[in-house]
Amino acid sequence: MATDTMGDEVFAFQSSRVVINVVKGEKMTEVNYERKKAMEVLFIDEESGTKETMTLEQVVRLADERKLDPVMVAPDAEVPVLKLMDFRKERHRMLRKAKEASKNASTVTLKEVRLGLNVGKSDLDRLMKQAAGFLDKGHRVKLFMRLKGKDFYTSQDQASEILAKMASSLEAYGAVENPAELVGRSTNIFLSPLGKKKKGEKAASKDEAAKDGDGKEKKAKKDKKDKPVDPPKDL
Repeated sequence: MATDTMGDEVFAFQSSRVVINVVKGEKMTEVNYERKKAMEVLFIDEESGTKETMTLEQVVRLADERKLDPVMVAPDAEVPVLKLMDFRKERHRMLRKAKEASKNASTVTLKEVRLGLNVGKSDLDRLMKQAAGFLDKGHRVKLFMRLKGKDFYTSQDQASEILAKMASSLEAYGAVENPAELVGRSTNIFLSPLGKKKKGEKAASKDEAAKDGDGKEKKAKKDKKDKPVDPPKDL
């Protein structure tokens, strides 16, 4: 406990109350405080909305008067920035906010789906379902084909075509990030997952297209029915 006398009034302030990291709950030690109490800091007074250059010691005194904690909100700045606040409440608020952000954050990982140059239909269907499942769960997907031996020289176009067709078939689940590209001996295509909103929009547009198609087909049939039939030329 450090004390300072000003007139007849004695100000008592605890250097251990100087918070240097809100989230971690770290506070300045007595030794550090004694060494730094004459240091100039930028004090932001949230009550008056003013900023003022003061010594650390002056800010701590003011904190005692207001029964609040002096908190370094920017300890690594050229001129450290301090505010007065209820440290416990602020720490609880920040930890709760960080927890909510962590809970709501979606982890996007890269999943790889490897195809062979002579992939059969059943294997292709299985790999399509696998890739669609990854995209549906919010993962990025890398479709790739590794070319070995003479295939590297003779089948690059074929590999690109197979991957492009598969990527096109997955458009309801993911957006193609890049055209097929050769990296080393592998031909790759990357797909990003669609958000729920975009999925809904794609599904809706497909439904509308199907409805429009049905309508056009019905109209064509009706027009064909109403149109007079020309007699055969033989007659």
